[in-house]
Amino acid sequence: MKKNTLAAGVLAALSFIAPFNQSFAKTLYVETWGADNATCSKSAPCHTLGGAIGIAGNRDRIVVGPGTFDIPNPSLEILQTSLKLTSVAGARATTLVPSGNGEAIEIEATGVTIGQRGKGFTFRGNFDGYPAVYVDTGADKARIEGNIFIDENDNASSAIDSDSARNTVRGNVVQGFSDAIYLDNSSLDGTRHQVRDNHVTGARNICIGVGSGEKSRNLVSGNVVTNCDYVGFEIYGGDSSGDRIEKNVVEQRIPPAYPGAGIYVFGGSPQVRRNAIRGQLVSGIYVEGDITATIRDNLVADTETGILVENNTIRTVIQGNTLVGNDTSVVFPRTEDSIRTFRSNNLLDYDCPYDFIGDQGFIGPFSPPFIVSDKTYHDQALIFGNLVIDCAFDNTAESAIAEGFLEISRPASKANAVKYKSDL
Repeated sequence: MKKNTLAAGVLAALSFIAPFNQSFAKTLYVETWGADNATCSKSAPCHTLGGAIGIAGNRDRIVVGPGTFDIPNPSLEILQTSLKLTSVAGARATTLVPSGNGEAIEIEATGVTIGQRGKGFTFRGNFDGYPAVYVDTGADKARIEGNIFIDENDNASSAIDSDSARNTVRGNVVQGFSDAIYLDNSSLDGTRHQVRDNHVTGARNICIGVGSGEKSRNLVSGNVVTNCDYVGFEIYGGDSSGDRIEKNVVEQRIPPAYPGAGIYVFGGSPQVRRNAIRGQLVSGIYVEGDITATIRDNLVADTETGILVENNTIRTVIQGNTLVGNDTSVVFPRTEDSIRTFRSNNLLDYDCPYDFIGDQGFIGPFSPPFIVSDKTYHDQALIFGNLVIDCAFDNTAESAIAEGFLEISRPASKANAVKYKSDL
């Protein structure tokens, strides 16, 4: 009796394990020398991505060998949750080319991966106004990593375009496109995108953009963008966004078609920290629109205006920034009911070419270089502990400058330093 009971228990356990094993994810293979079939096995791989995607299930992996693969028109649609698409030899050896005009891949399920570090793809061809990879609404938690995107016909909208949330875009190289990488979502639960370690060059409008709703908490970090025709980074935040834009590099080596900003932020409560911005830009950092911003420890050089803050910005802290060779260091708006803190900044605008006093109420050599006595619009500003080099105060300016600056002529020394104290 005991023996029969034991046997029945073993059979019951096996009946439970069998269907569980059937649900395990499988790996499918694609090679240029393969032929589409019902298994896409390693020994008998498929020939096309479409063939492999057509038989894939949720959580499966598709591994693509080296070579060039055509993408059919319309685009490949990924409907399987957590499907992973990677290459064997990496982006430089594995190319995906749309055979028609339009998107290469459209992601319509959650958790999909396109590429990994050292296992990505090169997307190139004629996208005819469409993005190369589009992440549809609700297809959250996509990961797009280690790929190269080339807009050969200068007519694609984006390399990566998303209307979903919590996506990771990391380690990609993008050449051309209009808005090269643009992730957008208005989820009240927060978008929480991560855009990290990408290199974008030559975008015709925006190199990297993130649009978000409330509580977005996006992270844009470690990216390098060069020669964007309008904006390096564009961040649209919600009422309490908490976005972090940090450790990025913007370099504008040639005159842009539509001169804009290195980093442009609208709304929310962003932290713009430890970025390096240089080149032919109207402004290095530009923030506006019902915003509570922290602009801290950035380097801005050779722009028209280093930092521009305007249009209903509140409780903005500008601290620890280094501004070198800009026509104007910092511009504050004539906006009432704003609280701004400007402290501990190094304003190294050598040989200031303009008088300090003007009629605009701005900071910077464009009008007065730092702040004027028109305290009607600046009575809530806290200004102290800033260092100014080679912008000597003239006699007519001294009484009008809101103090809180340490002015030093080069070479810096205690003997030629003049410290201004402020009651602000």
